Amino acid sequence: MNSASKTPFHSTSFPKKVFYISIMLERVTKLTDLIIIIIYRNVILLFFYKIWKRIIRLLYNSHEVVRLARANSRSNYPRVILRFDLYLQNSSKLQSCRRTIESILIPGAFESAFLELSVIKNFNSFSPESIYIRRLLSEVCTCYQLMHKLNTIAVTRYDSRNVIHERKLLGLWKLLRPNVILQDRYSFQWQDVGFQGKDPASDFRGMGILGLDDLYYFAETYPEETQKILPITTSFGITGISMTMYCLRLVRTRQVNWVFYQYGTTLEIYHEIYCYLLVKFNELWCLFERSVMDFQPVFKEFQVHSLIRRI
Repeated sequence: MNSASKTPFHSTSFPKKVFYISIMLERVTKLTDLIIIIIYRNVILLFFYKIWKRIIRLLYNSHEVVRLARANSRSNYPRVILRFDLYLQNSSKLQSCRRTIESILIPGAFESAFLELSVIKNFNSFSPESIYIRRLLSEVCTCYQLMHKLNTIAVTRYDSRNVIHERKLLGLWKLLRPNVILQDRYSFQWQDVGFQGKDPASDFRGMGILGLDDLYYFAETYPEETQKILPITTSFGITGISMTMYCLRLVRTRQVNWVFYQYGTTLEIYHEIYCYLLVKFNELWCLFERSVMDFQPVFKEFQVHSLIRRI
């Protein structure tokens, strides 16, 4: 699809694709999803929820992980994955299993975590339920793999001797200023698109190549939105890098896993979440007349009140 024809997050041509992320972030379509997330993020509610689960366990003589596996065949799959993930995060008995999952890049970590889970929850690793549990665990592990991948990109420093890095940076300029020729690689023209000096490489030190990748993806995928934002903010480059830091933190703290489970745990979906956040921040910025000095307090306000953190 031609990127110029994309309207950020509101395409009606591709149902259940990345362009619907904003709809999901702004309104959880299933009330049960929202209730479950709220319960697991509130200590008091979680305490009473665990009591309720214990009662259910006594009535049905089965652990929650097994009940989730049985529900997998008749319920909305992304929702089941989310509940399974939250269960792994908050079960005191599964701390060791969770640490094994977090080290998923180590060979054999997945099988080790699955075996540990089957022992702790006492289910037959060859039962029909175990097939679904394995699938659920695989989905959760995929999220951790993506997080590790993003962390690796974020710690990869921009290298001006790297042809690929330089080509992407110059490509970013062409996307941001298609009708303006960059006079020199090291130029104060970069300040016109929101960088601090004549070499943007110094601004990417905090988020590495991930900061550049995010900006490039936004500018390439949503050129019309990019050209709307550029004249409004004088710190587009720095804003984009700050948003990368915030978006990566959401991934690390697993606050957007439910989006991945709904749309796919891919780098593209991560970029789409980033684009959504950047657009929403710009909307907040435009509510009042701002100056560069207002950026930090406004950005902090955005992080506190952003829709993702509310849920």
